[in-house]
Amino acid sequence: MIELLKGDTSNGVSVLSIVGMGGMGKTTLAQLVYNYATINQSFDLKAWVCVSDNFDTIAITKHALKARNFNGHRQFKEIGEKIIRRCSGLPLAAKAIGSLLRTVKYYREWGRIYESEIWNLREEQCGIIPALRLSYHHLPSYLKRCFAYCSILPKDYEFEEEEIILLWKAEGLLQQKAMPQVKDIGNQYFRDLVSRSFFQISSKDEPRFVMHDLINDLAQVVAGDICSKLEGNMQKKFSNRTRHSSYIISNYDTVKKFEAFDQMSLCRPYLTNDVLVDLLPKLGYLRVLSLSGYAIIELPDVFENLKHLRYLNFSHTQIKWLLDSLFTLYHLVTLLSEDCSKLQRLPSKMGNLVNLHYLDIKGAYLIERIPFRIDKLTNLQRLSNFIIGEGEGHSIRELKYLSNLKGDFCLSGLENVNGEDAREAKLNEK
Repeated sequence: MIELLKGDTSNGVSVLSIVGMGGMGKTTLAQLVYNYATINQSFDLKAWVCVSDNFDTIAITKHALKARNFNGHRQFKEIGEKIIRRCSGLPLAAKAIGSLLRTVKYYREWGRIYESEIWNLREEQCGIIPALRLSYHHLPSYLKRCFAYCSILPKDYEFEEEEIILLWKAEGLLQQKAMPQVKDIGNQYFRDLVSRSFFQISSKDEPRFVMHDLINDLAQVVAGDICSKLEGNMQKKFSNRTRHSSYIISNYDTVKKFEAFDQMSLCRPYLTNDVLVDLLPKLGYLRVLSLSGYAIIELPDVFENLKHLRYLNFSHTQIKWLLDSLFTLYHLVTLLSEDCSKLQRLPSKMGNLVNLHYLDIKGAYLIERIPFRIDKLTNLQRLSNFIIGEGEGHSIRELKYLSNLKGDFCLSGLENVNGEDAREAKLNEK
């Protein structure tokens, strides 16, 4: 393949196709060729484009008009070329403005974008390319809030769609009244930000997304003091206006690094117990808490003080059990315990979490059964694994009442179930 790519192309552009069944490694092979040393030496420019099953060359390549040129849109030619010149040859600026213009159908609105005073703001004055600021300016207010919240993400951090949606939901940023006709409002918000080039597909890991560094800078500017993040050993004082924050973990985190959180109402690395015992109870208005990746073996019994928690993430930790006090958190929407390989059981009081939408225990292989009365969690939309213990086959009947389940779903312990119990679960209605 490498020799073919380096061969004579005098007769035009050559195309090499890799064809085969899913899972055979077609993408992996293409990536190896793309990153091969002699390929890098042989081509001045390379591009990697990821397309969906509904492949549309035009849609993939010019953003504003879904066209290569203005031939079919003569009325936009003059104003479009003026806007292009405003982008000063910057590809990111052109893509952002193209994504914006794609949402604008009328010539008069293109004119307003061209004449906007935001173009006159110098980058050195505002710290942001005018084209990016203009693209943000034209976002609906509900998308502005969701985008600004993403300023807590570290630069170059690769994230999954569902990961961000769960955080938005926990922070109350998803407003159904903005799009009453849309069933999955979080997915629609995310797709809108992708289509406007605020999020882009990762070139390293296709299911994940990333924010360009300049887009991340834009998010920090528009969020202001409302969102803050601690990175490395940097000591930072939060404003009294700070409402959302993140901390980039290091190998060993002591309470001193978290002193900034004391001013406000807040990976295998280690977290000193003082942080959990002394700091957490003070954060009474906390909505989101992630301890993912820390080498935590047990949790302190402090969660009764955190009544406002909507999101808890214990994934990739070494905890052995979840405290009963967690199940006084009646507002909890998301509980993540993925790959908690030492987690042995879920408490019997899980039925108290009546607002729980998302429960993930993938990779927690020591859990032998799901507690009884999970049927009370009628708002549950995602349940990664329903485990039926020996002699408890009738517990599958509790799925009957979980009519909102969707997405991937695993049933474990089916050897303990008889046909009558299975019919009562009404899985065909899910």
